[in-house]
Amino acid sequence: MTHIALHLLVFTLFLSACSDMKQSVQKLEDGTVRLGALLSYTGPLSRYSRGIWYGGKLAVQEINAQGGVDGKPLELILADDKLNPAAAEAGAVELRDLGVQGVLGSVASSITMLSAEKVFTPAGIPLISASSTSPKISTLDDKDTVWRTAASDAYQGEFLATKVFADGSRKAAVIFINNAYGSGLAERFAEVYKSLGGTVVQKVAYPSDKDKDFGAEVAQALTGLQAGDALMIFGYVTDTANIGNALDAASPLDIKYWGCDGNFGTAIVELSSLNFLRRLRGSNARPASGERYEIFRDTFEKGTGRSVEAYS
Repeated sequence: MTHIALHLLVFTLFLSACSDMKQSVQKLEDGTVRLGALLSYTGPLSRYSRGIWYGGKLAVQEINAQGGVDGKPLELILADDKLNPAAAEAGAVELRDLGVQGVLGSVASSITMLSAEKVFTPAGIPLISASSTSPKISTLDDKDTVWRTAASDAYQGEFLATKVFADGSRKAAVIFINNAYGSGLAERFAEVYKSLGGTVVQKVAYPSDKDKDFGAEVAQALTGLQAGDALMIFGYVTDTANIGNALDAASPLDIKYWGCDGNFGTAIVELSSLNFLRRLRGSNARPASGERYEIFRDTFEKGTGRSVEAYS
């Protein structure tokens, strides 16, 4: 993840990009410059979405306090994609029709790609995501309208494969959510892990709308694993918590559990067992460091009453 303190730059890039797009240069009657935020404000990724929303609102407040852009105030408008394709498309259409000049979001890679392909790219509206990590975003035919400040899972998958292999596990299984995020991460992990000399014995996908009752998936993933082997879990917070509960019920041997950035959140602490949490390791983007970040952190926490988290 790049520096969290990039929000002011991000919005400046939005406006610069829009100046080159015929569809986006119309002047609004109310004299404001409208920006959209298509985020999963409700649903499994709401924790990340709210941090991104508050960070965006803070940037708008600071820019407006300094006179706006060319004397025009910025306005940030939220649309809740609910981590649902139909809601995401409807939200994207709503933002487009409101005349937004650029869009912040979404959190999930699948929603970012869907909204871009169906609505924003055809309309020439630039979009930038703070957290969409699927490698597929890098190859979108987006006419240079889709951007992100988070590292691709081509890197996170490689990082995890290297860590798991270095930890001594020579066999691994993968349970993953069947969307652009989960499948991209699973594919990259397996590719690098095999190149290092490891063996992936199972790759088990589950539907993107499933978040409980993982007994069958866990049983399949554990097939062929022995003590010291690794089980990778590439999903979101609630589903990962319930995968952990299914693992406890299955009482496997000393399998090593590994997760990813999507697993992090309060729900995993609230819903899964202490035994699972103690055994789960993984990767997560973390806030930047340095003087500029500390200024952002202090301002963010004072203005929102929240702690800065990854992607805020």
